[in-house]
Formats: sequence, structure tokens, C-alpha cells
Amino acid sequence: VYEDRFSPRHAVGDIVAALNDAKRCYIACNSRSLAELLAHEIPKHVSSRQVRGICITSENSQSPEVLYFIRNISKEILNYDAVFVSPAISSGVDITFPAGAPEIDEVFGIFYPLVTTHFEMDQQLGRVRNPGRVSVWIAADEFEFETDPGVIRAEIWAAEEQHHIRVGYDSDGAPVYLEDRLYDTIFVT
Repeated sequence: VYEDRFSPRHAVGDIVAALNDAKRCYIACNSRSLAELLAHEIPKHVSSRQVRGICITSENSQSPEVLYFIRNISKEILNYDAVFVSPAISSGVDITFPAGAPEIDEVFGIFYPLVTTHFEMDQQLGRVRNPGRVSVWIAADEFEFETDPGVIRAEIWAAEEQHHIRVGYDSDGAPVYLEDRLYDTIFVT
């Protein structure tokens, strides 16, 4: 696992190096825009060959080309040097080759926090069976989420305007909010 607080530049460098070494790569991201950016930029830095790549995101996942690719993924993936994917490839997609052959040389993962869970990241990485190598970059962001119910309740009550929809004003000019006790119940229980 790469540990770099600021950017995945080491992971990107390793992807470029693998492609320069004529390796077949599967690159999973939890961001559509990152997958598109990597698919656009990485081939520009591969000097040893023209990279045959495909990028699959929510923008193109229903196109005939991508649907055909996904339905025949174990065969079609062999026509590409680099496959860039966002979470648009749903669960149930299995990239297995006859006799368990390790046809994908390297699987890379580049993930940012608060987008997908670690279970979803595992799903994306685990789609390729028997890869030669797996390398993962996860942003080292740190968060401190409050878990004490009393503190959460106080924050909700103090922030009424932030989570309630103002529907008007009463006769004294005080704001009137849509009552949403379900919101309070979900966060307090």
C-alpha cells in the first residue's frame, strides 16, 4: 500500500512504468473524474508503445461498446493494455481466465475517502482473479467523527436551520421549519 498524504503520484508512476514494461493493467478508482483523467493522461507518458485503453464510468457504462465489453470481459480485456474503471462496474462482474491463468499483470487501486467503503474498494480490486500484482493507494486523510449520542443530539438541536427545511415564517416573523423527527431519530438512536 502506498502512503502519500498529498497525491497518488507514486501509484501513477508505477502504472506508467508497468505499461512501459508491456504489462496489462487494471486500474480501479472510486471517482469517475479520476478514472477519466487517468485514462486520458497516463497513455501520454508511456513512451514504449501506444496504449490500448478503455475507461468505464457511469457516463459510458450503458453504451453498446461497454456493455459488450462487460458481457465478454474475460475475452475482451485481453484486447487492452489498460482498463480504467470507476465503481460503475457493478458487483457480479468476474474477471476470471481459463485454468486460472494470470492474464492481468498488475491491478492498481487509487481511492479517496468518503466515496466508497473499504468493502466496495475490495470488490473493485477483487474482480480480477489471479493478478500478477496488486498495488493500492488510499488517501491518508484523517477524520474524527462524533459518536456520543448526547453530543450528536446537541449538535442537531443547535443546527436546526442546517437540517430542516424552512417553509415560511410565523406571525411574529420567526422561521417555521418542516418537522422532520425521522432525521433526529436516525442520528440520535
